[in-house]
Amino acid sequence: MAVVYRHKRLDTNEVFYIGIGKLEKRAYSRHNRNKWWKNIINKTEYEVEILTIDLSWKDACELEILLIKEHGRQDLGLGNLVNLTDGGDGTIGFKPSIESKKLMSEKAIGRIWTEESKNKVSIGNKGRKRSEYAKKLMSEKRKNNPTNITKETREKIFNSRRESAFIIREITTGIEFKLFESELYFDIPKTTIYNNSLIEKPLRSKKYKGLNFIRINVN
Repeated sequence: MAVVYRHKRLDTNEVFYIGIGKLEKRAYSRHNRNKWWKNIINKTEYEVEILTIDLSWKDACELEILLIKEHGRQDLGLGNLVNLTDGGDGTIGFKPSIESKKLMSEKAIGRIWTEESKNKVSIGNKGRKRSEYAKKLMSEKRKNNPTNITKETREKIFNSRRESAFIIREITTGIEFKLFESELYFDIPKTTIYNNSLIEKPLRSKKYKGLNFIRINVN
């Protein structure tokens, strides 16, 4: 069963919110209200009116949709209601603004998950059934981005790809070599040689000053 209610501001006698709830106490609750609703009640007193009671949830949803349409949403420029959806289930017609999307994104960045939050997510996912299409996508992703290989194997793959792509020449000496051969000619870390070949400028450190490595061919 469900109830349908509305909130009316006492300074202008205007209805500013239409809502539904499984229990009548939802109509009087101030929790889980949007910021526009809170802005109004911070300015003025308001009145709660219970419009219907003991309706089926389906009928309550249909009535909520009808009333919101009748009074009009403020964010759409159609009326005074601060509802952010067209009613029914809390999501129909909801279109977050660019500013809202940006704010949600910024809040998500750098979020630190507590162990309690991790456990809740884990418990929520246990027993979850995935479609065959979802399973296929996950399988393909694992093949393209293996996660069960060791650090040493990763380095070998990375180096093999990097070394097979080009030959390096040290300009002042004319020595040509592949990256894995660098220790035969220079007492310089491979990463230093590789990074220097990207910028094609002489090294500046005292130990290697003047040496300049470039790539002379790319497959």
